[in-house]
Amino acid sequence: MRNIVIVVGSTAPESNTLALAQACAQGTNEAGHQTQLFLLGNEPLHGCRGCGACQLTHHCVQRDAMDQILPAIQACDTLILASPLYFWTISASMKAFIERLYVLSEKDQYPIKDCALLMSAGDEQFWTFEQPLAYYHFLTQALGWQDLGSCLIGGCPGHGRHWEAKPAALQKAESFGRLLGNRPKLLKAHA
Repeated sequence: MRNIVIVVGSTAPESNTLALAQACAQGTNEAGHQTQLFLLGNEPLHGCRGCGACQLTHHCVQRDAMDQILPAIQACDTLILASPLYFWTISASMKAFIERLYVLSEKDQYPIKDCALLMSAGDEQFWTFEQPLAYYHFLTQALGWQDLGSCLIGGCPGHGRHWEAKPAALQKAESFGRLLGNRPKLLKAHA
């Protein structure tokens, strides 16, 4: 059984990304894993200030949503980063969250975690996820985390307050969640 945390980098309360993350969580739970989901848009979360205080005290000087999320991140063995595609990359809230993971390091070493990427986008071009996927691969290598794969779902446009995550997209995210208990090499296919 895995202890999984899904961090959703969408600030919209009814977004495609949240719907896909919830479907993924349903899949992880059905596979017998313990899953927690955090929506970054619920409370303010600031980016890293670069002050370095966390390297001396092992605590961030900023008091915000990370106070609730960090204990779950420290306890989990698997982290799923769920982000919408904003301006060809991950969302600003997801980037701020990733920056704040610096508090986990000790002498530039990070605790070992498994990690996966779940993303939604309105379009379905062959290059749609190229930049965020490259960043994600760099991130997992830099942190020394095991990349369990990615589930990249295009064709989920949002119009105003109406989002359109299609049943096939939700099923794909749910299946991806169920696969997390399998060997990592089985997860390398992109959605």
